[in-house]
Amino acid sequence: MGSVRWESRWQARGMVSRRSGDGFVRCSDGHVRWGLFGAAGVVFTTTVDAEPRVMVQLRSGFAHEGGTWSCAGGALDEGETPLEAALREASEEVGEVPEPHQVLGTYVFVPATDWQYTTVVVQVADVFGSSINFETDDVAWIGLDDPAHSMRRNLVARRFTPRAVADKEQRVRDVVTRLLDAALERGEVEIIEDLASPLPAMMIGWLLGYPEEEWRNLRDWSERTIALGGGPRYVNELGLQAYMEFREATTKVYEEKKGCPADDILSHYTQTTIPGYEFGFEEAMSDALLILDGGAETTRTVIGRTLLNLAAHPEQWAKLKAGADLTVATEEFIRFVTPVHNMCRVAKQDVEIGGVTVKQGQQVVLMYGSANRDETHFDDPETFDVTRTPNHHIAFGFGTHFCLGASLARLEIRTFFEEFLRRVESYEIVADSVVDMPNAFVFGLKSAGIRLTPA
Repeated sequence: MGSVRWESRWQARGMVSRRSGDGFVRCSDGHVRWGLFGAAGVVFTTTVDAEPRVMVQLRSGFAHEGGTWSCAGGALDEGETPLEAALREASEEVGEVPEPHQVLGTYVFVPATDWQYTTVVVQVADVFGSSINFETDDVAWIGLDDPAHSMRRNLVARRFTPRAVADKEQRVRDVVTRLLDAALERGEVEIIEDLASPLPAMMIGWLLGYPEEEWRNLRDWSERTIALGGGPRYVNELGLQAYMEFREATTKVYEEKKGCPADDILSHYTQTTIPGYEFGFEEAMSDALLILDGGAETTRTVIGRTLLNLAAHPEQWAKLKAGADLTVATEEFIRFVTPVHNMCRVAKQDVEIGGVTVKQGQQVVLMYGSANRDETHFDDPETFDVTRTPNHHIAFGFGTHFCLGASLARLEIRTFFEEFLRRVESYEIVADSVVDMPNAFVFGLKSAGIRLTPA
């Protein structure tokens, strides 16, 4: 459809507050809608049996060029709105706005703020549900509503509490120091391959119960399967092959754990039953992949992109070297990156929000990257400030689906940068080495070179 060039152009322009990896969304009725992720669109809705309606909130805080405001990065034509500019520029980029744009219906402007709207939707579980309104083979708990969701999640929740995670700090630190010592010995390394991705893959693999030497495969499987979360347009042979390889490996481990259980998640799954609900290998495998993708990909994205952000903001690096609180800074690392672009909810009943009626069965997509730069909730949200406090971001979600691994992610990110600051005097990003991971679901970083100067 020609949208790949456009989405890459958005990322290349650094549209931080309204950035996204995609301009299109395939909905449950099979049509592709123009989502305008990260541009003017705070949220859109679709329905199977009625004309689709798009809900958009426009504000003034778009990219500034030449004294004029445009969400698309260029100047506005006379009488043109930012939304119209985005559509025009995208049309110029791809040659023609695809047909799905023509069936969007009427734009509805929602007065609620990004942060307010997102937190409202995710809190009201009896109105907005997570069970999608189309068939899928995925049976992971992320797509379930309570009580089934809570029952499945609670099977492993105690392993991810702040207290349980704190007990793993030395293991995390040992891994980080090994990675950094090896990187400093070489001097120039690749951020994702050598620094950001090994730690979360090793930790999640250990918690799940895979053999220690399997971590490289787990990292590869998570990288290839997480892209599938972007929707049908991102389904590809590499991703499906990774899923099948993960399934085969998990089958082997699962069967081994049946005969010789240990203190890990897959062992626990082999011994688990949920009264009134089915829970066997299919559910265990889907939940294991959910934990892997959620734990390995998002954490590596924050570590990798934060290294880019600190290099681009040397004054913030200086603050950290001078002793800025890394617990505080970690929250800003997470907010500024916001590794997950979006999640969807489905209206269980007709509901009015911001003066707009969302019909029962319509999908609502929440734009976390935009919510975490809501100027009505954050002071100077476009500024990367490692001393920012308070910092009530929602990068980990909100409510019943709050990220299970948030405490582990925070520990890994904080510990990585504690050791990085201790061991590295300065660093630079290798010119023209940054490669993004175009995707509608996560703000992934494919690769980037880094040169390190030891402390």
